[in-house]
Amino acid sequence: QQQQQQQQRDKLTSATMSDSEYDSNSDSNSDSNSDSDSYQSFSDDDDDAEVVTFSPTPEEEAFFKANEHHVVRIQAVVRGWSQRRIYEWEREFYKSQEPWIVLIQATWRGHKQRKAFKAMQEQQQATQAERIAHE
Repeated sequence: QQQQQQQQRDKLTSATMSDSEYDSNSDSNSDSNSDSDSYQSFSDDDDDAEVVTFSPTPEEEAFFKANEHHVVRIQAVVRGWSQRRIYEWEREFYKSQEPWIVLIQATWRGHKQRKAFKAMQEQQQATQAERIAHE
C-alpha cells in the first residue's frame, strides 16, 4: 500500500490544478472530513483525464499545514504581479486611445448642447408667438 501511495504521489507531481480547483477541493475535503485528496491531472498526450487519489502520511500532512502560509503568500505575490501587469496593459491601451476618447466626448457634449440650444430656441419662439397672439 505504501508503494501504491508513492506511485500516486509521483503522479501528482505532474498534475496541474488551477487555484479555483484547489479552493473547491480544499473546501469540499474540509467539509467532508475525508482522509484523501483527489486531483484531476491532464496529459498533453491524450485527451482523457485521470483522477489521482492519495492519502498523505501524518508527517506529510503536518509539513503541508506548517507551510500553507508560504503557499498563500506566494499565491498573493503572483496574483499581485499579474494584476499589476494587467493594469499597466489597460493603462497603456487607454492612453493610446485618448485622442479618440476625447473626440467621442466632445462630439457627445456638442450634440447635447446643440439639442438644448434648439429646445431653448423653440421655447423662445413659442413664447414670442404667444405674446404676439395676445396683443
